[in-house]
Amino acid sequence: MNIRGNRFNVSFYNAAGTFFLHKLLLQYFHSLKTSYSFIQNCIVLSLQNKIILSLLKALGILCKLITQPYLVKATEVKNILDMGLIYQRISTILDMFSENPILALKNEVKFFYGPELYDGVSEFLFQTSIYDDLTCVFLKKLCIVFNAKVKKIFNEFLVGGKYFNVNSDSLEECSSCTTNNICLERLMGKLDFKLNSAPVSTLNTIESTITFSDNKTQKWIEEKEQHEQKMIIENARKENLHFMKIEKERKDHLYEQQVQILKGKEEETQKKKEKRVEELDGAISDIEKHGMWEDVQYMEEHLSKLKTKRDQMTAIKRQINIYKKIYKVDKKNKHLLQFSSKGQIYSIAQLKENLKMLWTLRRSINNYSVKELVNKEIIHTWTDENGENKDWEGKILTHNNGVFKVLYWNDKEKRKSSVYELTEREINTDIEQGNLFIKDTTKLDHCYTAF
Repeated sequence: MNIRGNRFNVSFYNAAGTFFLHKLLLQYFHSLKTSYSFIQNCIVLSLQNKIILSLLKALGILCKLITQPYLVKATEVKNILDMGLIYQRISTILDMFSENPILALKNEVKFFYGPELYDGVSEFLFQTSIYDDLTCVFLKKLCIVFNAKVKKIFNEFLVGGKYFNVNSDSLEECSSCTTNNICLERLMGKLDFKLNSAPVSTLNTIESTITFSDNKTQKWIEEKEQHEQKMIIENARKENLHFMKIEKERKDHLYEQQVQILKGKEEETQKKKEKRVEELDGAISDIEKHGMWEDVQYMEEHLSKLKTKRDQMTAIKRQINIYKKIYKVDKKNKHLLQFSSKGQIYSIAQLKENLKMLWTLRRSINNYSVKELVNKEIIHTWTDENGENKDWEGKILTHNNGVFKVLYWNDKEKRKSSVYELTEREINTDIEQGNLFIKDTTKLDHCYTAF
């Protein structure tokens, strides 16, 4: 949802209303005698998609159980220091929903004790549905993320925080602090409306019109004498020139800051690329110099030639580092690339087991044998120094120790050609991103599932 400002509750409220009305909306679209536009077709498909409907229901349930009663309570409480118990209650409920989302689905936990008013939307949200299992999945995930956000934002008001259960009279400076952001949401709603109705207007102009309206400035001026009105308007015009000058300087300063930030990010990205290239070159150099172990027998033969345990450990670490630099290992198996845990250095036996696991992972990830790629002609999209994409034709010549040698040419006669070395990880990444395609598709899919 493309909205401006912190309007968090809007997503939950709109999701509840959309889920409540989705059948009526479908009836309306089905009753149309004209063919659907692209947007109408997307809406109809979305309202029939069980995943989207389950997500809407999950958001709607959280609206009725948490966000809506929270905002009602926040408007009743006058001092921010009295909100600690409410924030703690939100966190407690989210903990329960994260552990057992059925409690939310069945409406078995209340935000506050006492009678509650139910509308048609609430009754519809809590009806049993064939998609309740999927809704529970979304509820669980949403509550986990929601709770993490609550604990981060309201940390100082929760148990153990410096503002938890503090007497509101002890800190007078907190009395003016608002307990909700409803006013901000209204202002951002007005800003959205103004920008959509007059997209060429500047933010300063829109801000002035909103402030003029909300502060009832027109009524205030009309209550003044005529000479005072004239003086106020003349002073406002003079001050406006000064204000526009300051605003222009501020925008220029912000623009320069943004340029510097972008340059810094670009330089940092370039450094990371160069570091990555150096790591890959180092890994390829290690493979060429020391070889790449593929099985237990070869590993034991190599280790038996080393006299000291230190040399053996160094050799095993070198092999693990090759996997770290060349192959893509998921987060669940990142520990296999480490040499110690909680301050304890792994033994040679443990490092051997980790290396064996890396072999197993590499073989299990491959949907096809890498040898099937050898002698295949490819189309490979490269990004040049100017950031432009260019397609190169090529042929995978060999594969050895996790490294492909690829011949590229940029003419039909294949006279202007060069050979490059690419790791399995680089080939894998480009296939996943759709930047590498296999010409011969007799055995392999054109988009070739990444190995």
